[in-house]
Amino acid sequence: MTQGLISSRYAKALLAFADSTGEAERVCREAHALEKAIREVPEVQKVVTDPAAVSFDAKLGVMKAVLSPEEMSSTMEKFLCLVLRSRREHELRFILHTFTVLFYKSRGVSFATLTTAIPASQKLLDKIGDALEKTVHGEVVLST
Repeated sequence: MTQGLISSRYAKALLAFADSTGEAERVCREAHALEKAIREVPEVQKVVTDPAAVSFDAKLGVMKAVLSPEEMSSTMEKFLCLVLRSRREHELRFILHTFTVLFYKSRGVSFATLTTAIPASQKLLDKIGDALEKTVHGEVVLST
């Protein structure tokens, strides 16, 4: 299987599971935090994604530590255990990213980035955000 297909299947399963448990928003926050840590912290990336680096429990412990001081949701913990048992930890960053994209898409949220030569005022950002929301008929998260 290709990386995109694997991450998509796992992400869709996580979204369905999280929706069924009512923890989808919390799981999305956790997924975003874990994906960011794997992407930006080389030590976390090595421990989490290398199948031979450390034990199952150590990997889960590192991922729980990333989310501290909050306790990891039971939905996310069960999902991460599934990923680790399936030996798909090397795909985890892509699974989590795909999950967050699917989560926001399922809620009608779009993302846009505004690039300007000079900093834009908050008033301008609000006007552009409102115009985009009317265009896409949904919520828009605008970043600069």
